Amino acid sequence: LSIWPYSLSWGLLFFLISIYYYLKFKNNMNLKNSAFIIVNIIFSSYLYPSFAVFYLYYLFKISEKNKILTIKIYIYFDSWNQLSNKVMMIRFNRH
Repeated sequence: LSIWPYSLSWGLLFFLISIYYYLKFKNNMNLKNSAFIIVNIIFSSYLYPSFAVFYLYYLFKISEKNKILTIKIYIYFDSWNQLSNKVMMIRFNRH
């Protein structure tokens, strides 16, 4: 092994964390656990793109379990996206 860590090991770590929170989510369906699942699988997919398939699986399972929770997750991430777009517009439209 070299000095630089292999991205698969870090991606696998975040993937295992997402599995842990998914098992907790199956017992107690709440927004906190589902947000941890999504955030960890996003980090995992960023570090090792082969894990991106599981993002779709988790998203389908979360929406299958609780429709209201899916709407809350969408609103949360959509509001975050709108906020980041506004910040970028302000930052790059300076005169």
